[in-house]
This record gives sequence, structure tokens and C-alpha cells, in this order.
Amino acid sequence: MKKKRVRIISVLISVMLVVGNAGAMVMADGEQTPISYLYRSSRSESQYTCEEYTCLSEVQTSELSAGWYYLDTGKTFNAPLIIGSSAADEVNLILGDGCTLEANDGIKINAGKFNIFTESDDTGKIIATSETSAGIEMAGEGSTLNICGGEIIATGGADSAGIGGT
Repeated sequence: MKKKRVRIISVLISVMLVVGNAGAMVMADGEQTPISYLYRSSRSESQYTCEEYTCLSEVQTSELSAGWYYLDTGKTFNAPLIIGSSAADEVNLILGDGCTLEANDGIKINAGKFNIFTESDDTGKIIATSETSAGIEMAGEGSTLNICGGEIIATGGADSAGIGGT
């Protein structure tokens, strides 16, 4: 009788583990965890939530089109990081706490808006360096850069700005 009870309890525990993990697998495949981010200006600080985004660690190209991106881990681009392709593009980047984005051939804002936010503790960082143009180049007419948090280190090449033009 005792062996039978132990066997039944073992089976029940196994079923509970399988059912519990199946639910976790569905969440991992289907839904994203919302990300809280801060919008900082010289006058105020507000917290918002982003529910739909792309983790930058999953991006295989160095061109970002309109949408929300989250720097979930350190990431290095060795080709120019191109932002936007049309004036209507709005590229939003949330720098994860303690994460660094390195753009070793600079960031080129072709068109539209590039907005940079941080997660909760403002420790996200961008390091943009170029030997031939601005570290963060405002390449397109009417292109806009909004820095709403984080640490930005931008170094341009000879006769070029850190942020601006060549």
C-alpha cells in the first residue's frame, strides 16, 4: 500500500511539472514581458510601458526601421548602424539597465526620428565611434535625435562632430 501511494504521488508531481512547464513554454513563445522605461527631459521624468518591441540581441542587420527596440544585453555593431529609411520612420530604443550598445563605425540617422530611452536606473549606454564621419551622424534632412536618458559617448573622426555632421 505504501509503495502504491509513493508511486501515485510521484506520478502526480510529474504531471504537475509537465503542466507547469507547458504554460511557461507558451508564454515564452507567445507573449513578451512589457518593458518599463523612463522619459526624461530637463523639466520632468515620466515612466511608460512598452508592450511590443524587438530585442536588439535578435536583430541580425545593422539597419533599424520604424518600431521599438530593447537593448536586452550588450551588443556591438562593426558596420554603421543605420537608423530609418523615410521621414515617417520613428525608431525608439530602450537601453536596458547596465547594457551597452557599441557602434564601432558610428550611427547614421538617415531619416525620421531616433529616440533613446532607458529602463529604470538610467545605466544604459551607447558608445558610437567613427573614423570618417560623426559618431552619431545626422545624415538625412530633417532627421531628429532625442536623448531621453542614458549615457551617450559619441566620437567623430577628423574634422567631424561627435553628434552632428561630418
